[in-house]
Amino acid sequence: MISYTCHAGMREAVVPLIVDEQLAGYVMIGQFRSLEAPDTSPYAAQWQALKKTDALQQAFAATPVFPEEKIAKLLAMFRLQVELIIRSRLIHHRNYDLLDPIIERIRSQPQSALTLQQAAHMSGRSPSTVTRLFKKLTGQSFKQYQISFRLRRAGELMAESPERPVSDIAAAVGFDDPLYFSRLFRRHTGKAPTAYRKAQAGIRSRTG
Repeated sequence: MISYTCHAGMREAVVPLIVDEQLAGYVMIGQFRSLEAPDTSPYAAQWQALKKTDALQQAFAATPVFPEEKIAKLLAMFRLQVELIIRSRLIHHRNYDLLDPIIERIRSQPQSALTLQQAAHMSGRSPSTVTRLFKKLTGQSFKQYQISFRLRRAGELMAESPERPVSDIAAAVGFDDPLYFSRLFRRHTGKAPTAYRKAQAGIRSRTG
C-alpha cells in the first residue's frame, strides 16, 4: 500500500490487487485531511480568481480531518478489507474463470492425469488457448503445472504419513512407475523421496 498527499492537499492511499499472482487492478481510499495539513486548499486562491467563489475552499474545509494515528488505523483496516476480498475471490481475472474448473480437477484428483484435450473440453476452449492461458496466468505450461502440483502433493503425503510406502504415495498422485516418480521428485525438490522424508522428519522433531 502507498499512502500519500495528493496535489490538492488530500490524503489518499492506493493498493494493488494481486490475484493469482497477476495484477487485477488497484483500489483507492482517500479524500480526507491530516491534522498536520494546512487548513487552506492549495488551489483556493486560484479557484477564487477564476470562479469568483470560495466553493473549493468550503469543500476542502468540509472534508474529514484525522490525526495521523487514526489515519494509520484506517489504512490498516482498509488493507485487511482488500486482503479479505482477495482471499474470498470476490475479484478475479476473467480469463482465470476458464482455468478454474481445470485447476480444481487437477487438485481434487491428482491420481488421475488430465490430458490437454480433456482440459480444453472442460473449458470450452481450444488446446492452444488453454496452453496460452496457463502460461500467462500461472507461469507454467499446462503439463508443468499438473506435474508440479502432483509432486507437491506427494511431498505433503510423505510428511503426513511417514510410514506410507513411496510406491503407494506415487500411485496416489498418478505415477504408476515408482522409479520414474523418484526421478521427477528429485528433479523437482533436489532430494530423492527417502531423503526428503528424512529431512521432513528432522524438521518435525526440531519443531515438535
